[in-house]
Amino acid sequence: HFSTINAYLKAVGLSEIHCSKLSSGDKLSFD
Repeated sequence: HFSTINAYLKAVGLSEIHCSKLSSGDKLSFD
């Protein structure tokens, strides 16, 4: 399931970027 883990890490990274662009300190973009 390493592929799933890598996909999750990528999703987390993208979510962090989205949160930054939205100026949101909360991690609400993980969906």
